[in-house]
Amino acid sequence: MVGLEQQDYQVIIELETIYGDNYGAIPGIYGLTYTRSLMGLQEVSFNIRPTIRDGDFIIANPFYDIIDGDMMLIVKDGSESKFWIHAANIISDLNVDEPVKTITAYSAEYEFSRKKYKGLDLPGRILYYVEGMPDKYKEDGNGLPREVLREVLERRGWTLSKIDETVAYRARHVSIGESSEYEFFTYLQERFDCIFHFDAIKREVR
Repeated sequence: MVGLEQQDYQVIIELETIYGDNYGAIPGIYGLTYTRSLMGLQEVSFNIRPTIRDGDFIIANPFYDIIDGDMMLIVKDGSESKFWIHAANIISDLNVDEPVKTITAYSAEYEFSRKKYKGLDLPGRILYYVEGMPDKYKEDGNGLPREVLREVLERRGWTLSKIDETVAYRARHVSIGESSEYEFFTYLQERFDCIFHFDAIKREVR
């Protein structure tokens, strides 16, 4: 867990709807922390006050009532990352004399954790077919696509931007029952001995 204090870091968090409408930077944030990891979901959490100072006046924080689940956060800390808001709950903070809202959000691949994957049990699968690969990697003897990532990514409007050649030609027996799409990705990382990097701004995986 990495703690970020806004006075030490230039961190800006913007609120956005799932349709891309941006409300701008959220004021009144404190207690900001987030986790970074190469594998697995990243998490950001913070509290937001119901009031903010505007010069000599205390005014209502316009984001306090707006921010809720099924919205997105854009975290800007030198780069940009997108997060899905998972929970927005009102709590009491002994250090603040008014109820605050605590926000928990997960990195944008969390989108896949809320979608079902039907399952698969087939030998000789590859992750993704790239133009220029031999035809034998495109389909199996029954005419079925050997790649397993394209269908899931395209269904959600994501694309594969890059795949290392050492991984592209790996063929594995893929056997997984009904799960979430994110659990499917996690399984593939283990099965193919690789790590997926999700870029939610570009909606790309590499």
